Amino acid sequence: MILAGGGVRHEAQAVTALAERLDAPVVQTINARGLLHQHPLSVPASPSLEAVRALIADADVVLALGTELGPTDYDMYATGTMAPMANLIRVDICPEQLARHPATLTIQAPAGHRCRGFARRDRQQRPMMGLARAGRRRRGQRHWTRSVRRCGR
Repeated sequence: MILAGGGVRHEAQAVTALAERLDAPVVQTINARGLLHQHPLSVPASPSLEAVRALIADADVVLALGTELGPTDYDMYATGTMAPMANLIRVDICPEQLARHPATLTIQAPAGHRCRGFARRDRQQRPMMGLARAGRRRRGQRHWTRSVRRCGR
């Protein structure tokens, strides 16, 4: 699972290459919205929505690229919580941002630069399931949106 923030908003090619290499769904914050426009691994919904939070919580590893992990993106309903993030790896250029949330690993570097480096690394072959996971969450988000619309009538 990749969480893409404003720190990679101009790095669509690098993030796309990494997501494809890892077969990882990509959730974008408002500052990175459109980064993977219409790409099948994109989850074009707020990380504050329950379906997206469930996707994040289900991930074995969460790679946060250039995102503050701030409440305006991850807790816009002001519940005081964020989705649990197992094995959180954070990449950010700002050491203060990296210190804000506990992580398994922090890497202080330009996130786009690290994306390119990660994407070039060899990887083991494994079942590709990212497309299926992203698709399930997109369908869940559409169902939630239809439910909200019906309630508003």
